[in-house]
Amino acid sequence: MIVRVVSLFVFFFVTNISFEPQADLGKQGFSKVGEKTMPAVVSVAVLAQVNDEEALKNRIATMVLMPRKDIFGYEILNNPRRIGTLGSGFVVDSRGYIVTNYHTVENAIKIKITFSDETIMEASLVGYDPGTDLAVLKVDTSKKLLALSWADSEKIKIGDWALAFGNAYGLGPTLTSGIVSSPARDLSDPMFGGIVPSHLINNFIQTDASINKGNSGGPLVDVEGKVIGVNFGIISSSGGSDGVGLAIPANIARKVTQNIIDYGRVRRAWIGLMVQGVTNEIAENLGLPKANGALIVTVTDNGPAKQAGIQSRDIILKINDKKIKDAPDVSRIIGQLAVGEKVSISLWREGKNKTIHVTLQEFQSHEDYRKTIKTSKTELKDHVESKEYEFGVTSLTWQFRQRFHAENPAINGVLVSDTQEGGWAEKNGLLVGDIILEINKTPVTSIEEFEKEIKTSIQHKKTTLFFIYRFGQKLFITLKPKPEEKKER
Repeated sequence: MIVRVVSLFVFFFVTNISFEPQADLGKQGFSKVGEKTMPAVVSVAVLAQVNDEEALKNRIATMVLMPRKDIFGYEILNNPRRIGTLGSGFVVDSRGYIVTNYHTVENAIKIKITFSDETIMEASLVGYDPGTDLAVLKVDTSKKLLALSWADSEKIKIGDWALAFGNAYGLGPTLTSGIVSSPARDLSDPMFGGIVPSHLINNFIQTDASINKGNSGGPLVDVEGKVIGVNFGIISSSGGSDGVGLAIPANIARKVTQNIIDYGRVRRAWIGLMVQGVTNEIAENLGLPKANGALIVTVTDNGPAKQAGIQSRDIILKINDKKIKDAPDVSRIIGQLAVGEKVSISLWREGKNKTIHVTLQEFQSHEDYRKTIKTSKTELKDHVESKEYEFGVTSLTWQFRQRFHAENPAINGVLVSDTQEGGWAEKNGLLVGDIILEINKTPVTSIEEFEKEIKTSIQHKKTTLFFIYRFGQKLFITLKPKPEEKKER
């Protein structure tokens, strides 16, 4: 169970059908929806292997009323290196594909699925997308499974019914009801500490349907039984459900899920822009009649936008006839489009309207980048390896800033370009895509400064303190000198 603390507690919880909406809820409630939806909802039991610190947090966060064994035969409170977690999921493809949350199956070494009829099956991990906290599992079966259908999440409205299905507290199939409190809750506000992947999901569905521990990954459906979202977590000051549940919108989840089924990964469209909101002052200065749209701050070299002729200080007003009200709209709309798709961008440039067509390219993720680095290090002009700590760094170019969400010019450092698999840096928590800001309290803004500071630290055989930037958060990581291997006599 992942628990992250900001000014409030945000908990992330582990827990194609179409039919007629119910006309008389007073007599039958949601029984028909429940009967037809529940067979496609599953409980997800995961045996994961994590480091001691993660295991301790997980054991505390997933504590239930009494110690008990999961379906693998392991006690939930067990060896710190192996933990059992429970979550939810649902079938989206009759061939055996199941959607759940990525944090539910992260570090999984064994996954078992329990259906509502108590059938238990082992599942494999097809693929996952940490940026949207989604994962796809697969069970091998000759039986054609009942699968849920996706709704159009852009059509839901405040006050619509919302039904949350899942494996609450590991008790088994559960249904809770409520309404859509907000169809597009923006959690990019600083009060949430940047802990949600707001660069990919800036509008969550908010509901007052109870979402409890174990519900993560389950479906949030409408009265027709169509999935409007994937249960994600809650915002709570008490640790329990306070009526503020969150779900990943169906339109995002559908695309991510289908990409993973088709390709084993997410092929995400990329335009190569950094934008900000348009204030009244900016609008007046640039001659825009009204403060709206997204101001282009930076255009990535050799990116799709640059190649199409888009410039810094252009203001994006529309993308494919969809109005851009503020900066987050750009990433949201582009994120829903396909790689290779040609889009129409309506701009405001030097007092005139202009339309430019851009062909979107594929966004390169952490893992894709890591694979590229392993085969093409020679293409990096300033790539440097730390043999002692078993990782490499390169300069933080604007293209890398865009990829790793460090567009703020105040962020200065060097980029961790690769880590040796199972190496010293990786074992101690350093990740590809981390930006090293300081080494032992000394700012590191260039490859030369990095080499100097890392060399000094290693020569003194002291623990090295790294101050890093990782997807909107700053944190410290320490690397002790690597123990010398004992030579056999």
